[in-house]
Amino acid sequence: KISSVTTIFAKGAITGQIISRGNLVSSVKTNDAFSGVIAAQGDIGAIQRDANGNAVTSSSNPLTRFGGITIGGNSSGQIISLGNLFGDVTVSGTMTGRLTVQGQAVAGLTAARLGILGNLTFNSFALGGAIVSGGLVSDATGATTTHLGSPKGFIAARGAVNLQTATLTAANLLHNISSGAKFTA
Repeated sequence: KISSVTTIFAKGAITGQIISRGNLVSSVKTNDAFSGVIAAQGDIGAIQRDANGNAVTSSSNPLTRFGGITIGGNSSGQIISLGNLFGDVTVSGTMTGRLTVQGQAVAGLTAARLGILGNLTFNSFALGGAIVSGGLVSDATGATTTHLGSPKGFIAARGAVNLQTATLTAANLLHNISSGAKFTA
């Protein structure tokens, strides 16, 4: 049951801060650039759950997801979640900012399905851009992917990275970092 999903919409650029002490269930959208901070102490976006709080999946395992972030221009800001990122993140311009998700266990899903569980779509992922996840970067089991136009940024993940893009150099992609390494997003 989803009680409500709100929308935060800015016609112009977002240069300030949107901070949630809990989950940020809202859809955040700007038609322009983003250089501020979007942060949640919990999850960004939401998923459908049953009466017991367990994630509801279809027979092929995708989640029903709500919320997300859409940036119509360039993104040099910070997006931070101490929980999971369930919603999609789309940047129509160049991404030079940071996207960081700690990840946390989700009732009803396997222990590995945490972190960035939505789609990531960046028109351009430039030098200086970074995606860091304490779990997955997009969820192959849930049929979400990461598309990075002209990828030159950096990706680090404790889990797998479901990358559907042009070649990202090996030096800029660290994934499945779990064998004895201490990792915090």
